[in-house]
Amino acid sequence: MEEFTLKRAGPADAPALTEILRAAYAPHYATLPDMPDVISGLDTELSDHEGWMVAGPDGPVAVLVLKHQGQALRVANLAVDPKFAGRGLARRLMDHAVMRAAQLDMAEMVLTTHAKMEGNI
Repeated sequence: MEEFTLKRAGPADAPALTEILRAAYAPHYATLPDMPDVISGLDTELSDHEGWMVAGPDGPVAVLVLKHQGQALRVANLAVDPKFAGRGLARRLMDHAVMRAAQLDMAEMVLTTHAKMEGNI
């Protein structure tokens, strides 16, 4: 059984995590012409905001970016490498986001997603 570890992500992790974003969002870019760029600038996002990743034995397999916005915690980006889909990693990251909101005494949480990505809502 594979071991997965949740840990903080920083700018140095951006290259590997960008590849996860690229793989996870590829099907959406192919079908949603108005899909905004959610891949570039991850190093800045991880420097300016709260980044987390799930790592397996061979490196990162999932990424979460949280943005503190007043009394709200925004889930700005969450992606799992498609090769690791179906293992509960997105749920683990969302549970962690909820825990962080409670730790930070945030009044609400906000999820950023594309309106046509119904599976995320």
